[in-house]
Amino acid sequence: MPLGELLKEGTRWNIRNGATVPIWKDKWLPTSNDNRVITPPQIFDQNSMVTELIDHENHTWRTGLIRQIFNPLQAAEILNIPLGDTNQRDYLVWQASRNGSFTVKSAYHLAQKMERRQLQAYEPGSSKEYDGRWDKIWKSKTQPKIKHLAWCACQDSLPTRANLCRRGLNVDVYCPLCSEDYETQTHIFLDCRVAKEVWAKSPFRLNICERSQRNFEAWFFHLCDAFDDETRGLFITLLWVIWNSRNNWVFEKKRWNILSMINYAVDY
Repeated sequence: MPLGELLKEGTRWNIRNGATVPIWKDKWLPTSNDNRVITPPQIFDQNSMVTELIDHENHTWRTGLIRQIFNPLQAAEILNIPLGDTNQRDYLVWQASRNGSFTVKSAYHLAQKMERRQLQAYEPGSSKEYDGRWDKIWKSKTQPKIKHLAWCACQDSLPTRANLCRRGLNVDVYCPLCSEDYETQTHIFLDCRVAKEVWAKSPFRLNICERSQRNFEAWFFHLCDAFDDETRGLFITLLWVIWNSRNNWVFEKKRWNILSMINYAVDY
């Protein structure tokens, strides 16, 4: 892994006065994919600096302006960034470690992660060469299209509304089934009240609120470890049913009954 590539991947700006960081060109968002703004430039041009988003007199973000310019997900992310003393200069942090300081060990782990990501860019099956977790999907006793959906879900590559918003599309980011939170992968499969009811009434009798894993991928593989291939097949099929019930509502305005969803998965 070239050193320049590694440093570019591992660093981002920590905002203070925002004077040295271009809004649309540099990495400065702490949680977004690639740490960059994806909302197209408006009001300001693409060379504008982060400093223009800051009320320097009050040391706060210009809330109304930010909500006007950016999509709801990234606006919320920006407004959650603590500014501190806006008289100080922006500085780079090494985000591959918890304290923001560079270490050889963290750089090594980041390089490995980048190499794994490059492998994942190929056909789904190629990831088996370095990570046996994917075997738990491919060996499950269910249809190939259902396995593929589970693989996409674990990659966070399904077209959820949050993902579409991150890619720059102007969409309503709230869950189409419950309207209670942003439609992320974790929400649609776990935290949406429809999903919670499916898991609670399914043969697995899962209380989603009691899970210890925060994100979908960690939860998915944690449970997969406890299942044989056949049980895992039903588990994955329930994911497919939840996703299809979501699509039926979004595109056809048809709602599926919870017990019908579960019976469909069991009998599939």
